[in-house]
Amino acid sequence: MSENPQIEQNQPSAQPMKITMLADSTAGKTCYILGMYCGMWMQDHGFSICSIDDNDDKELNNNWARLLNEKAPDRFPAPTSQNKVYEFQFLSGHNPITEFEWIDYRGDVLQDNPNQQDVQEFNQHLQAASCLFLCLSGEHFQEPVTAKNKATIMYKTKALYMNQYLNKVKRYNKGLFPVIITLSKYDYCYKRKEALIEDIKSIFPGLFQPNSNWIVLICPVTLSFKLAEDPDTTEITAYNCHYPLIFAQYCSLRKQMIESYNSMERLEEELEELKSNLFKQLINLRKIKRIEKQLENLEDEDKKRTKSYKYMYIKKLAEYLNQAHESNADIYVNGERRLINIDNPL
Repeated sequence: MSENPQIEQNQPSAQPMKITMLADSTAGKTCYILGMYCGMWMQDHGFSICSIDDNDDKELNNNWARLLNEKAPDRFPAPTSQNKVYEFQFLSGHNPITEFEWIDYRGDVLQDNPNQQDVQEFNQHLQAASCLFLCLSGEHFQEPVTAKNKATIMYKTKALYMNQYLNKVKRYNKGLFPVIITLSKYDYCYKRKEALIEDIKSIFPGLFQPNSNWIVLICPVTLSFKLAEDPDTTEITAYNCHYPLIFAQYCSLRKQMIESYNSMERLEEELEELKSNLFKQLINLRKIKRIEKQLENLEDEDKKRTKSYKYMYIKKLAEYLNQAHESNADIYVNGERRLINIDNPL
């Protein structure tokens, strides 16, 4: 897409997507956020993000600058000690497409007393989550996952607790729900590239069952393939950090459009019932006219939408995600590994 389509004045949406991020406190969540936030500008897809809060923007950029400085004594940020909510805009060029919240929790919140205030806040946010982001450290996948070490790996990565929270998410959401599994610190285990996907699937078996209603991205990320060997002077490159957010935005825009289609179908069914006989038509004449007007408006919006920025962005995001397979970033729908149909990305 060579040009950015015109953005409607009422965008971004008033209901932002909520991404909830879960990980062990040593998984490198903060470093990943920096790689995503600043590294997006280094890609050729034309998308980027910016913080709505100026203070967060300054802090993120300053921390990124420290990461790039091999001589900085505090090059790497400390693990997250408290919950943090970021408010971002997702843009094409400099044109905003959507707003979203990125909710980063301290690692221990997954296993702490449910009566603690921040744990209660976490559970409330979980109910409202639009996308779940699971971050696993590659440090724990340097060797194959086996029956002997599986329990230890699931405990160290917090996958044991993540599985329990996935059950909660499933109770709150009935439709296809997006989950992103990032393998951070990929520099520790990239030589095991072919086996890693199966290892990850083995510790989250429920996500990969037929008809499970999960859409899952598995994506390895790192700030440099040499970082494990030389964390002090290695140059930062931010490998794959942009794909998870691209996936989350694709899922969010896709859901918005499908909900619009479903609204149209429900109105058509209601209208058909009201017109099923002459008596119903006579006593529901005003209601019939109102629904017909609603359908007319929705059909006009649908025609505009398929030619609008939103539908074009969905197709562009889908096309870019299909390229992620070359980087060992795989999408699974109901347990089946898939490419997205570019002609019909919905």
